Amino acid sequence: MAADTLADRVRAVDLLWAFKRACDRHINDGMPMVHFRLLTGDAAYRRSMLDRALEFADPDMRRIASELKAMDAAGRIPDDITTTTAEFRSAAFGHGQATDGIGDAATTVGSEPPRAPRHSPLAAARQRPATMASMALAALMIAGSLLLYGLSGDREHVVDTRITTDTVWESGNAYILAGQTFVENGAELTIEPGVTIKGDSGSALVITRDARIFARGTRERPIVFTSVHPPGTRAAGDWGGLVLLGNAPVNRADAHVEGISADDARGDFGGDAADDSCGVLEFVRVEFAGFELARNVELNGLTLGGCGSATIVRHVQVHRGLDDGVEIFGGNVDLSHIVITGADDDAFDWDMGWQGRVQFLLVQLHPDIGDNAFEADNDGDDPDAEPRSEPHFSNVTLLASRRSRALHRAMVIRRGSAGHFRNVLISGFNGEAIDLRGADVSRLVADRRLDFAGIALHASGPTPDRPLPAERGADDDDGGFSENDFILTQRRGGLVGANGLTPRALDPVRPVFTMQSEVAGVIPAPLPKDEFWDEGATFIGAMLPGEAADWTLGWTAYPEQ
Repeated sequence: MAADTLADRVRAVDLLWAFKRACDRHINDGMPMVHFRLLTGDAAYRRSMLDRALEFADPDMRRIASELKAMDAAGRIPDDITTTTAEFRSAAFGHGQATDGIGDAATTVGSEPPRAPRHSPLAAARQRPATMASMALAALMIAGSLLLYGLSGDREHVVDTRITTDTVWESGNAYILAGQTFVENGAELTIEPGVTIKGDSGSALVITRDARIFARGTRERPIVFTSVHPPGTRAAGDWGGLVLLGNAPVNRADAHVEGISADDARGDFGGDAADDSCGVLEFVRVEFAGFELARNVELNGLTLGGCGSATIVRHVQVHRGLDDGVEIFGGNVDLSHIVITGADDDAFDWDMGWQGRVQFLLVQLHPDIGDNAFEADNDGDDPDAEPRSEPHFSNVTLLASRRSRALHRAMVIRRGSAGHFRNVLISGFNGEAIDLRGADVSRLVADRRLDFAGIALHASGPTPDRPLPAERGADDDDGGFSENDFILTQRRGGLVGANGLTPRALDPVRPVFTMQSEVAGVIPAPLPKDEFWDEGATFIGAMLPGEAADWTLGWTAYPEQ
């Protein structure tokens, strides 16, 4: 069989992306979710998916699958293309360097000295007279770089080293994460307004314990973490995500973030500093994250582990993540003005003793994907572990279509998590609006560590007139506790005939979240009196009713690809 060439590898990557897109169109027709990382890195998985695709009538899918199988049979595709991606990038740019497209190498990003290019055919071509072969090779490198990184008006810099000294990513630039990038050794990473960070396959930005990030965008110039692939070819799971780790209390002694090797201390988090700071995220968008590390193991769009009360997270959107949108592991970080759209698992997830506060949170689940808007845990092995998860929420809007073929629940509170929920609008959802689980639910309610007030339920639940159905027999997972009696009969919430939102609130591409009117029929609950809460937000849901403009405008975006 013929050996694969660089041209074959570029062609294979291009075809595999087209193949994934074709498969995505048939998820509801019996085609499973196809993961690009496994297509490029696992030959057996790739071949099984190609064989399965040939069973479908879609001519584009069959054509792409047939070409890939023919290339594979001829030995023109290596078993693991992911290893050649780095080689390809090194060949195109020189190791640790980036180009402005066509031209000399641009700046190396990171705190370590740049390393000399190794075996760069492009560099070698510049050292000898041009030939047709060398010109073709250079053109192939450039074409491949555009395939991998997309076109951008910004000057692009590849980040492929750890960051150990204070570093600034400047406006007017784009930064490409070539792998897991760790900010460590107490370093501070500052990201200026308008910067775009593009994640390559398998990449992530990890702010380790004792380091900090200062990503302060503006409404007009948000900071965007996105896929390295150009618009129109992006998908959930293209890259890993943004991870912030700190020294605030958690309820596990060995807290370590998923996705980083267990023997790598850079993944550890938690401590005794309740007022610890992981840094600042303001007017930041994270999209197409959640890279699959292994089967059923993905990173989240935004992960906060052991981040303390001095951390600032406000005006942040997480869009189209392959796993959870936001997941918080312990600590007591506060959040405000958060938008989560199109999460492929849970939108907002917490455990390990998180005790923060959230005001103005908007969640929109997309049709036919996703699971719960909220999934709350304390500790699966020890539900009574201290500190206990006990966050406070107010002014929350949770949205899903009742016609979705995926089972969507608004809130699942379980495994010992407490919590306080005020002024929440739950609209849609074909599963339980609120599902409290665990034998300790009654005790948490009696101790006033789990409570609800000002809960508006609109067209929610298996049947809209019964959004909190009784659980019997094997389905009784809370010792006979009745969510219906607790929330509706005791007037902590009520059913409403209209949600006050525009008809486009569920539009996944062009949503409008402005409230046309107040949510009538439920009395808003008063807010606690401290410096965090906007005490003027005496309304149900995340938006002030009657305003012509909403707080999501100008810095959020909702691309399909």
